[in-house]
This record gives sequence, C-alpha cells and structure tokens, in this order.
Amino acid sequence: MPLSLRMQVIIYGQKIIKFIMKKYIVFLLLSILSIQTFAQNANNNLAEKLGKHLVADINIGTGTKHNCMTTAMVIDVKLGWKVTERLYPFANVESSRTLFEHANGNSWLKTNALGGGFGYTLSKATEKDRIQVDARGFVNAAIGDADWKRTSYNAELRLQIYGFGTISGTYRYSKSNTTGLPDHSGIIFSIGLGL
Repeated sequence: MPLSLRMQVIIYGQKIIKFIMKKYIVFLLLSILSIQTFAQNANNNLAEKLGKHLVADINIGTGTKHNCMTTAMVIDVKLGWKVTERLYPFANVESSRTLFEHANGNSWLKTNALGGGFGYTLSKATEKDRIQVDARGFVNAAIGDADWKRTSYNAELRLQIYGFGTISGTYRYSKSNTTGLPDHSGIIFSIGLGL
C-alpha cells in the first residue's frame, strides 16, 4: 500500500474511533439500557434473541503503575455475539491516557486502539443470584497517530450485576512499538454498563 493511501487509512480509522468515542457513547448507553428493558418482554422474538445473544459493554477504568508508566484512564466499548450459550467473540474499541514519568518531567500519552477476542461465561445469573461471571481474552493494537504505539494482550474477569452494572479486572501486557517507551504490564480496574 503506498504511503499516502496508508496514511489515509490511518487517518480515516482514527476519525472513526473519535466519532464513536465522542458522539455515540451516550447513544450506546441508552441503547444498552433500552435493549435490557426491551428484552424483558418475552412476547417479542427480536428482543428475546437480542437478550440471549448480544454482548455489549461500555466501561471506564484506571490502572496500576509499572516501568514509570501509569494507565490513568481507559474508556472502552466491547460488542459481541454469543455463538453458544456461553462462548462469544467480540470486538473492542478503546481510548486511553497513560502517564509516562521520565527524567525531563511527565508526559501524557494518548492511544486509541482496536482489537477483539473471545469471552466465556463461567457462571450464569439466576433469579436468586443476579451475578454473571465472564472470563475474556483479547488483543488490541494502537491505531491512528497514537502517542504510544503498542499491542496489548489482555486477560479479564468481569462481573455483571444485573440492575447495577459491570465490574472488571484486567491484567494487561503492552508491547511497546514506540522507541524510548518501555513495555508495560499492570492491572486495570473498570466499572460500566453492559448486556
């Protein structure tokens, strides 16, 4: 791919991420809430199918410090479809801000990333116990003109408490592709809404 076309693809991808992250987060939140409400009507086949198969999350989180880097904020959206009762592939879009401490002071690094992975429901919610537990593994990579080019490998444990939201803990190893910035590993704690 010629450099100019490659740059156009990168710029277009970055614009899509910014558009999704800035313009449609509220829309996604309202959609998740309305689908949950809509799915409670057992007479509606579409709602029942969406409620059984759609997996959607929007989360905000913060991480731990390692190698002079702290993941200060992560906003991510995950969207997937259950192919069996417990297994589902999903896509992941995220925007993060990382604090890098160095000899000349501190720098804030902005990264938008795109990726995907698989999730597995370990424990399904019941009428009595309204908590669902999922394990997820996913990979995402920086896109656009990120300050920190990286590829991240993630292992996540997610609790969905129906009527409250989601709580998750993610172990992340990020392989740095930017000269002068080290690899990073740590835990990210998130809260959010999901189906």
